[in-house]
Amino acid sequence: MNALSKPVLLVALSAGFNGAALFVEKMDKITGALPHVEVVLVQDERGIAANYFSERQIQARNQRASNRMSAKTMVDGATHVVVFWGGHDLTDIIYFARLLKKSTRIIPLRITTVRNQTKEEFDISIGRGGPWGNPFKIGHGPGGLSREEAIDKYREYFEKEILPDPEKHAALLSLRGYRLGCFCKPLACHGDVIASYLNSYVEADDENGDD
Repeated sequence: MNALSKPVLLVALSAGFNGAALFVEKMDKITGALPHVEVVLVQDERGIAANYFSERQIQARNQRASNRMSAKTMVDGATHVVVFWGGHDLTDIIYFARLLKKSTRIIPLRITTVRNQTKEEFDISIGRGGPWGNPFKIGHGPGGLSREEAIDKYREYFEKEILPDPEKHAALLSLRGYRLGCFCKPLACHGDVIASYLNSYVEADDENGDD
């Protein structure tokens, strides 16, 4: 890198990443060593990274790695690469960061996603009839529950029946990092309640990362 040019930091986040506190913890250490940095963001779905850099008055722009070539171009233009990685995506970013010998930090995460189990690969079914199915069924006609009402009822059940119960909570945590299969997706479903909680859950010894 030219001594007069700014370092360029590429920050990529796996789909479903929801760990704002973890992001702050990791990025404070990284940006502290990179004064006057320019930032490129990839897959910042919830604006966690954008908010972080905006609050610190650090210029950041969003880019999309739509294919292998665009991923290579973005990585090639960076001096440093940080990937908050759930293991199922961003592989082109990681590949080219290693291939092009960029200064790279990969932070492995257990990110839970929800997928359509009839059309996409999944690891664990959360459909009706299993232990993680929604007991509140969407109904049609007078008196039936709308999709939103069924999800709201599940959220209340989740918070009152699952989270406070040590055994059920331990079983819930065993879903971390897996792709949950449901028939509803891509529509909203109770799996979003499960995934949102798990993706916000960070244990004290979680995610040390890889320098």
